[in-house]
Amino acid sequence: MSVFDTVVKLAQTGEQAGVFLAEDGNGKSIGQGEKHVECALILRPDVPMQQVMGIPYVVAYGLAEALENTVPNIGIAWPYGIVIGGTPVASIRAHAGYADGMFVVCGLTFDFEEFPEVGELLATGALSLTNLAQKAMATVGSWAENVKAGRAAAGPLAPILNEYFERVTLLGQTVDVVYPNGNVAYTAHFGGVDVWGRAIIVDDEGKETAITPEQASIRASR
Repeated sequence: MSVFDTVVKLAQTGEQAGVFLAEDGNGKSIGQGEKHVECALILRPDVPMQQVMGIPYVVAYGLAEALENTVPNIGIAWPYGIVIGGTPVASIRAHAGYADGMFVVCGLTFDFEEFPEVGELLATGALSLTNLAQKAMATVGSWAENVKAGRAAAGPLAPILNEYFERVTLLGQTVDVVYPNGNVAYTAHFGGVDVWGRAIIVDDEGKETAITPEQASIRASR
């Protein structure tokens, strides 16, 4: 069972907010020096339910911000992947539920196979998986305060949209819009991201279409 699935079960029994690292067979946390590492966060922000869908985007923004001073060419691949120079290095998945209050579990999976220099930073302690996860949690905490202050009335990404937008790759480029089954729906320009986290796709005639991550993904046009 993955650390994500394990932590979802913990959250469903009322476990409070925290960072949970994968463990080896001896019960020791792993991460430092590994090329493939995984952790999960239990988040319990005091925000309205309609704002919860923004949390994975906020986590991605927090991770990108935490990494960019140490790792060059960090970006966000819409909706909430982390890339180095366009190559994926981290993915985020989320599960929301209710047990002793609302919770969201975010699973973070890192793959530094193509970037041994980043693995070296982890091995030497210059980068810490725990610190990265805690930074993401702190970013969610700050976002939740902004939500409570009414700054997300337009949509959940409103408090961080400018900062998130600045880190999104492929903006303004020609992209393929890809259905979940892998088929390409059409090719158009990636025009932006709205306050609900939807990608704005613009065709050759200037018509805009908003797509959700459930509807399709985007990639550089081939």
